[in-house]
Amino acid sequence: MKTKKFNLTVLFLVLLPLCVVWLGTGCEKQKLVTEDYVLVENIDAKVFKFFRRFDENNQLKFYDWAISTNSAFLDTVYTPLDDNILAPLNLSDEFKIEGLKIKVSGKKYIQLNRALSIPFERGGYGFVFEITAIEKFK
Repeated sequence: MKTKKFNLTVLFLVLLPLCVVWLGTGCEKQKLVTEDYVLVENIDAKVFKFFRRFDENNQLKFYDWAISTNSAFLDTVYTPLDDNILAPLNLSDEFKIEGLKIKVSGKKYIQLNRALSIPFERGGYGFVFEITAIEKFK
């Protein structure tokens, strides 16, 4: 009986890391190029406004454009603030349309990951992103 229990434990310990690696592959089309950035290629995304703050009359005072690559929310009006938020450096005016669905490629700077955070805020999101190719969904 002890041998069967031992064999099942060993089998579980061998299969667990393999399953974790298998589940983690192919999640996003990224390729590590340097320690500074990864290449993101032809990923589906949507453009949205990120509001930074309002003035005393509750009017929008400052905002940035951002890109969400969270595929679960592409067809909704909601955009969760998570690790899928990109802060584009070079988004042209043609693509600055709230909710616009795009296919985008570029450099995601992994060391610069709090670009859209308000100063002195505890959390952070928004990877700095340099667009190399962008197109609207058909």
